Amino acid sequence: MSTLATATFRVSARVAACIALGVVAVASAFATVVLRADVAEMTDLCTRAVSGTVEAEWVEHDVAKGQIWTNWRLRVDETWLGATEATVVVSVPGGASGGVTQEFEGGAHLTKGDRAAVFLWKRDDGRLLVLGEAQGAFHIRRDVATGADVCENAIDGLVLMDRAGKRVDAAPLRMTLDDLRSRVGEARRLREERERAEHAAYELRMAALRTSAERHAEMARGRPGGPPAK
Repeated sequence: MSTLATATFRVSARVAACIALGVVAVASAFATVVLRADVAEMTDLCTRAVSGTVEAEWVEHDVAKGQIWTNWRLRVDETWLGATEATVVVSVPGGASGGVTQEFEGGAHLTKGDRAAVFLWKRDDGRLLVLGEAQGAFHIRRDVATGADVCENAIDGLVLMDRAGKRVDAAPLRMTLDDLRSRVGEARRLREERERAEHAAYELRMAALRTSAERHAEMARGRPGGPPAK
């Protein structure tokens, strides 16, 4: 065997990113099965949404865990949702390191110099991964005919399912950057409204529990096990 032989591992599904979209990935002819998500759904589920330019790329090889990560650092031009920072590091499982290659079907792929808009979710270890696999990474290119910036994601290597578990025949999403920005803004507004309503409902429940606890404490005042009499 050649000393330059390369071991290649081909993985057909990544469970974590698919769980973030509400489904568990399963293998299907070397494709990743994932929930079909539009811009509103990705905005609703992501930790961060930004647009920017890829300014660096590097690979990490966790030999102990047998995991390779490819990372890209984006110089952030716009933050649409989440923390505002000058740069953000996007990670995807897979890559080539030390003669070992790990391939993941349907994963996002960026290149140094690319302009992109990405929807990200945060793992427990702090890594930011692309939500919904390649669906969550929109490449931005200038349309020479119109002069407008156009965004397009990819679905190669993905088997897309709806929430009923049925396969969806779908094309990549394509729209202008202005349109994408507008859709994210509207979805963010609806998300924030829902979160405020949920928080208000929680506060009402907590207030009702406190009132009930105070009433029961007053009824037990001076009795065995209750608070002392005034």
